[in-house]
Amino acid sequence: MSLESASRDFGAIGDIEQAFYRLFRAHPVPMWIVELETLAFLDVNDAAVHRYGFSREEFLAMTLPDIRPSEDVEALREDLAYEPDGLKDAGEWRHRLKNGRLIDVRITTHPLRFRGRRARLATAEDITDRKKAEHAAREGEARYRSLVEHSPDAIFVNLDDQVALVNRAALRLFGAESPEELLGKSPLDLFHPDDHPQILERIHRLRVEGQPVPPMEERIIRLDGRSVDVEVVAAPFPVEGRNAIHVILRDITGRKLAEAQRRLLQSALESADNSIVITSRDGVIEWANPAFSALTGYSLEEAIGRKPGELLRSGEHDESFYQEMWKQILAGNVWRGEIVNRRKDGSLFEEEMTIAPVPDERGEIAHYVAIKQDVSEEKQLRAQLLQAQKMESVGRLAGGIAHDFNNLLTVINGTAELAMTGLPSNDSLASDFREIRQAGERAAALIRQLLAFSRKQVMRSEVFSLNTVVEGMESILKRLIGEDIRLSFSLTSEPARICADPGQIEQVIMNLAINARDAMPDGGALTIGTKEVELDDAYAATHLSVQPGAYVLLMVSDTGCGMDQQTRERIFEPFFTTKPADRGTGLGLPTVYGIVKQSGGSIWVYSEVGSGTTFKIYLPVAEKSVEGRRPAKSQIAPVQGTETILVVEDDKSVLSLAVRVLESAGYKILQAEDGREALRLLKASKSPVHLTLTDVVMPGINGRELAERLRELRPETKVLFTSGYTDDAVLRLSVSNQGGNFL
Repeated sequence: MSLESASRDFGAIGDIEQAFYRLFRAHPVPMWIVELETLAFLDVNDAAVHRYGFSREEFLAMTLPDIRPSEDVEALREDLAYEPDGLKDAGEWRHRLKNGRLIDVRITTHPLRFRGRRARLATAEDITDRKKAEHAAREGEARYRSLVEHSPDAIFVNLDDQVALVNRAALRLFGAESPEELLGKSPLDLFHPDDHPQILERIHRLRVEGQPVPPMEERIIRLDGRSVDVEVVAAPFPVEGRNAIHVILRDITGRKLAEAQRRLLQSALESADNSIVITSRDGVIEWANPAFSALTGYSLEEAIGRKPGELLRSGEHDESFYQEMWKQILAGNVWRGEIVNRRKDGSLFEEEMTIAPVPDERGEIAHYVAIKQDVSEEKQLRAQLLQAQKMESVGRLAGGIAHDFNNLLTVINGTAELAMTGLPSNDSLASDFREIRQAGERAAALIRQLLAFSRKQVMRSEVFSLNTVVEGMESILKRLIGEDIRLSFSLTSEPARICADPGQIEQVIMNLAINARDAMPDGGALTIGTKEVELDDAYAATHLSVQPGAYVLLMVSDTGCGMDQQTRERIFEPFFTTKPADRGTGLGLPTVYGIVKQSGGSIWVYSEVGSGTTFKIYLPVAEKSVEGRRPAKSQIAPVQGTETILVVEDDKSVLSLAVRVLESAGYKILQAEDGREALRLLKASKSPVHLTLTDVVMPGINGRELAERLRELRPETKVLFTSGYTDDAVLRLSVSNQGGNFL
């Protein structure tokens, strides 16, 4: 089969193209592909690089005349002008090696299209040795020359168990440069030792029976030690009454190579990860590879003789989908698309499929080959990626909004608090300010939830046992969900240590319990469990952002109404809720999502309508020992002071409020709207400054840089950082590195 016909017959199968290309590159005879119009080398195999001495890059920068002797170039041009396709199908020429040496070659070419160009595939057989043998034959070996001229196969005569005559084909076959290298040898010296017993038996039969023996496959040993597979035909050859045997050797390396190619092709198809199906023109399965069985659950025996639609049709596509597919392939076109199919066990899967017609030698469609790749996991990961990107974008937006609102609420709540100072509690104006203050607190609670979702809360992490937190919430959870919901725990006996903010983990459990309660208005069961698990590479490969390793699993399951796919895809979005307007803000599950992500974990939801819901939260295992819980916050009495405080804040409203509050407490205040102004005040003031209260995120010189300057300018001045933008990155840079406190 030529490369051109192979490309036509099997071009739709990428693995076969690769197999033929590897054979081209590894073929022991120099080969190249030449563009007809320019005679430029488009590709060469390794044998050509080795034999001619030019590197592949040098070859690809050359044309065919570059390897011809200058005196032969004119003859080449004549051939180009005479031949319709520009190059002869075969011929003998002289070629120039890189070292300048000339060799004789026999060129065999085949037309093909390569990368859209008209080209020729050429095989260059080195016949230099044969030319030398021909020259020797012309000097006196007339019988040898006559025999060679009429026989393409290697021939030798065994006379009295010695090689008495050889032809040129035999010289080529054995790698000899002259007959003297073979003449006089025992025939057994020419064959592989493992084949000697059958050769002796054949010689005996020839001499006793006097009849030719059937062809057999044996191995010869070339003079260079390499073995070659040959087909041997032997017959008695009487020579003046002496025992002579006429032996014909046919090199079957090509046939063996073709057989190896077929085996390689078969192995490649059977080893392919993609499932491959070959059908008749009528669409009946004639062959399928093991990947097809692994994907669909049908064995080859179950599939052969049936149509793919009988086995795999899922019902997810209407009839027009399949009609369009058949319209394409019956017209001889390649069909590519995505399709939902059904496995033998009834489960659905998505696959990308390419169906290509395979023509016979007359060019008529004889078969179809379908190459199918399961993309179910890829689709799942793509959906997870899109969801993660969406959540990240929404989180950034929510964080920015929360930061701006933090500043506004600071002014609103602080001003209301100051306005109430000194007013009698029964004063109507005091009552109005209390309403403002309460509304501000409710808004602040929403802002805290937005900050939790956008992962910009201040986390006070510590190592603790998740079991301890869950057990400590039993009584409050029972009061929260009511008596008509049965609460049960399934806690691991393992330590279940995690590093997180215990208060935030409690908030996660509370929010999930409230969500479960609302999903079970007529009662049901709520189960909270913990378990130490090991997530492997296989799990991580199908769950975006999960790293393999040890985790503590927190599982919250209910027997409620469940959710459909559209709801599941949106439950973590801020302000999305399925509850009535007066019953939910749509920030409960987004808060859970943000806390879990900020704690280094992942959260997954499993739910079907009518089948309840399960949330699985994976938090990394902490190896440190369990630390005690933080003591409860104590009430702090109002303070009065006389020290000097430098307040640095780029928001004028917040700056004004801070100054009013601190001045009302008796402090002497210096104020600056940015870091540069603060440094000017410090340099100009001779009085001591006991504390600098500075915002972290400011234009120009930020809080961190200001603290560094203060350490040089006023080392005795303490620093208290404050910010409405509580991203962890800000805290690490501004607090941890400076050793200061954060408000």
